[in-house]
Amino acid sequence: MAYKVKNSFYDTKRWLRKRANVMRRDEYKCKECLRYGKTSEAQMVHHIYPLEHYPQYNLTDINLISLCDSCHGKMHDRNNNTITELGRYWQDKIKLDLGITDADIIDTFRVVVVWGSPGSGKTTYVKQHMHAGDMVVDLDYIKQAISLHGKTASIGNLMPVALDIREHIYDLISKRDIIQTETVWVVAGLPKHEDREYTRRRLKPNDMVHISSSLERCIEQAMSDTDRHDKDLQVKIIRKWHEDFTEPPLI
Repeated sequence: MAYKVKNSFYDTKRWLRKRANVMRRDEYKCKECLRYGKTSEAQMVHHIYPLEHYPQYNLTDINLISLCDSCHGKMHDRNNNTITELGRYWQDKIKLDLGITDADIIDTFRVVVVWGSPGSGKTTYVKQHMHAGDMVVDLDYIKQAISLHGKTASIGNLMPVALDIREHIYDLISKRDIIQTETVWVVAGLPKHEDREYTRRRLKPNDMVHISSSLERCIEQAMSDTDRHDKDLQVKIIRKWHEDFTEPPLI
């Protein structure tokens, strides 16, 4: 199933203005190439301390450098997204100016909220990006765990129990407590902007990924799901999600 992944931060006016300012500051030249006396045109602005781990530095000038495509690809391993030796060089270069100590670096697990309509491909996205040992919080799978029914089955009066379990896990996430993992993936609908903002304040995610898919494609996916026996109900839920959906306000 085709779907579109969107990181909303990179669409904000604040980021687009900041990106333009950093490019002008660096005279549209790749800062890494300049270290070796080469002049290459910059194509992007790079977060030295990654956005997903250090959102507090997402607009900090010293954490941003202009790079060409080739040098940007050398900053982190494309297979597992870990920082390379070159990336660590740039981190060490600005660490003292940012006030970061060794104890601050990746001191807890990442939280990624993946949101969108039922049938949009949220779970597929998580499966494609998660690593062994990562934790996934998905109400469908919590329902499955406490009922031994398929994840798409109705569990009637057990739904409040499933919701309570999810709330308890959310509390642990918000406190960054107990959980021993690299990344916690939270799968949720969140059609309304105010619900997404509440989730952002409560869980303090490193990233929120919107899996965007049309109403028609979501319905098509639900109808083709051989594990789902409540197709008519699911179509109603999908239609309701798209009716309730609100775009974030322009920043």
